[in-house]
Amino acid sequence: MRSRFVEPSGPLFKSQKGRFFSPNSMAHLIKRIYDDAGFRNASSHSGRRKFATTLIEQGADINCVKLLMGHSSIQTTARYFSTSPKRLANLMSNLQM
Repeated sequence: MRSRFVEPSGPLFKSQKGRFFSPNSMAHLIKRIYDDAGFRNASSHSGRRKFATTLIEQGADINCVKLLMGHSSIQTTARYFSTSPKRLANLMSNLQM
């Protein structure tokens, strides 16, 4: 999916000098964006976790989520979503035996 939007060898986001961001620089930038938006204690992985969890909760198949996140294995994708107690309660209340 990413290859449709950017050159595979080029940076997804460019620094002010037109170069790749270092991992630390990108993490710092994302943290600053979250802080400015009022999200405290958030990180780049917080956004990925929210993305995966929202898709799963809305009924997306984990294989689709895996592809959207660019993962090669479902096990990696599974680390990014969590199930809330409310969701478990809803599933149990809808269970028909």
